[in-house]
Amino acid sequence: MSTQFGTSRCGQCSEPIDEPIITPTAARKPCARCGSISRNFALGINSTIELRSSLKSIARPTVGKWFHKQFQGARLQASGLWADVIDVYDRRGNRRRERVVLETGEVIRDVDHPLTDHKGHGSDKGPRTPGT
Repeated sequence: MSTQFGTSRCGQCSEPIDEPIITPTAARKPCARCGSISRNFALGINSTIELRSSLKSIARPTVGKWFHKQFQGARLQASGLWADVIDVYDRRGNRRRERVVLETGEVIRDVDHPLTDHKGHGSDKGPRTPGT
């Protein structure tokens, strides 16, 4: 969210002027102190940003398939809420771990089981029929 604020001052004597900074030159009122219509403007903007990070890693031997995949960090959910996610596939340790916690604190997924029990996902789903 951003907020803007600005001030107008006389360009000759620096007296504060009570007029919007977007007032055209022809519509400016003379300074009550010195009569000048020149102006100095100051405009400030305040803004806040939120940073989120994540890390994805894949460990592979010199030859062969991966033996460890991991994702950890922030992920934007379909609901529009941010979630902290830990997602681990460990072939050597035969583990599958997934934990998803929404920014509200609600745990929406918490799975920890042998990877060999992880069936019916990804390429193991089988052929898809059109329209499903």
